[in-house]
Amino acid sequence: MTATPKVWYTSDLHLGDPRNAPYRGYSTPEEIDEHDAKIIETIIETVAPGDHLWNLGDISRGGKAGTDHALGLLFDVTYFSKAHKKNPIVQHLIPGNHDRCHPKNPDSWKHQAHALTVFKSVQPFARHKIADRDVMLSHFPYKRDRGVSRLMQYRLRDEGHVLLHGHLHDAPKVLGREVHVGWDAWQRPVSQEEIAELIYQI
Repeated sequence: MTATPKVWYTSDLHLGDPRNAPYRGYSTPEEIDEHDAKIIETIIETVAPGDHLWNLGDISRGGKAGTDHALGLLFDVTYFSKAHKKNPIVQHLIPGNHDRCHPKNPDSWKHQAHALTVFKSVQPFARHKIADRDVMLSHFPYKRDRGVSRLMQYRLRDEGHVLLHGHLHDAPKVLGREVHVGWDAWQRPVSQEEIAELIYQI
């Protein structure tokens, strides 16, 4: 009997990002490679073949080289082993402000096809049903930011739903109805079951 695929969430991997990796303790080019390898290893150890992984954006710093690097690593996640080749991890992307396919970029449409070589879907937001509640997915929290709020025109309006987001690297895991699923908050993908437990407490 085939097990039901699990659903996982993560955000802000910032693979190959020389500006973000030092905040995680990786500074030299060799250490940044180690940073990336650790993230990919953790994803592969956590997310089983056939599971769905929703990535809420900022896979890299952006730019062509950074995007190519991150997509290459995430492609390897999908087809890591024989088991993965037969039953690959299904990855989805909710783009962040550093992703070339985010709609804030005038030529984002040019980069959709590239992202879709790795991700099954690419969309600016999504709605899931978790713990019998409608839960929104977006890269951005409703209003908060590091310092002055920015990019407000690309954020979802707060209409009372729980929101899974990334973007805030040092934010608490839960604040009000917002659940931060970013790598800096968890250091691993978060399961839908864990999200449900948090939602029950909101």
